[in-house]
Amino acid sequence: MTIRLHHAAPVLAPAYIYALLLALLPASMVIDVFVAPSIYWAKVYKIPLMSSIYVGYLCFLAWKTGPFHDAPLWSRILRLIAELMLLYTLTSACLPLLDQMSKISAWPLADWWLAAADEAIGFDWVAYFSFVHDRPILFRVMDVAYHQTGQLAFLLVVTLLLLGQFRRISFHMETVVWTTLISILISAFAPAYAAAIHYGIDFSDFPDFGFAPGIYHIESLVQLREANPDYRVGEVSFKGLVTFPSIHTALGVLMAGAVWRHWLFWPFALYAVVMVPSTPVLGSHYVVDVIAGFALASAVMWLVSRRRVYSGLFAAANAAAVAIPAE
Repeated sequence: MTIRLHHAAPVLAPAYIYALLLALLPASMVIDVFVAPSIYWAKVYKIPLMSSIYVGYLCFLAWKTGPFHDAPLWSRILRLIAELMLLYTLTSACLPLLDQMSKISAWPLADWWLAAADEAIGFDWVAYFSFVHDRPILFRVMDVAYHQTGQLAFLLVVTLLLLGQFRRISFHMETVVWTTLISILISAFAPAYAAAIHYGIDFSDFPDFGFAPGIYHIESLVQLREANPDYRVGEVSFKGLVTFPSIHTALGVLMAGAVWRHWLFWPFALYAVVMVPSTPVLGSHYVVDVIAGFALASAVMWLVSRRRVYSGLFAAANAAAVAIPAE
């Protein structure tokens, strides 16, 4: 079994990242014991179930075909698909679950000091909100960019996978997990509703939007903060509850950073330039959230890039694509 597990060593992310993500499940269960809103396990049980299936499949293929780099092409492709699905399952479920559970507290809201920070640097949130509203084409572009972040992040990983850029994928997943986890922990002690709520925006005065942007998470956050015993975490789809720092901003920076000195950098950098300014409106973020998200993502990337395993990753000579070798 030891040999099988060694052969099934992860390619798309460091082994400890998988362990860290899986550890978030029992961590959420411990919180669940002490709070009134409970986890809706009728849906959440699928996380460990599907993870076990993917891990079992990876171990089976490793046992049948040996180490990844020595395995036949068909085995490597199937193992990459299984590991990609495992990564997607863990990141899209375990992190949001912890986000939800960490908001079950009456910790004072941070809206007042976030707004004060915006004012201190001279940012007029209401004026910016109105500026975007009065330009429907700009809003539509921002809307698409903001709501396609998850799909673009997945597309980035798939594209790098097809190009054989495994170290870049590993770097990206490591930075994404750490940045998101740190953001969740910070926001647990600095919860906030939304800039639109703080400034008392009456969305009937902004009919061109067609919907109330940036406040879709409010009902869930209120239920959690009020410790409603009838609320079931996971019964409805998870909604991001982190205001400070902005995870959307961080993801835009992380995607561009993962492909630094690669031809993919320019399209993803352009996407970030469009998406990041959308966060104050579509995510109802304070601009200080955006600044914090940018700073956090940059700091995490710098720290992770110092690891020996990523030595030379972003050197100019390393920008060439390395495809999966044929049989």
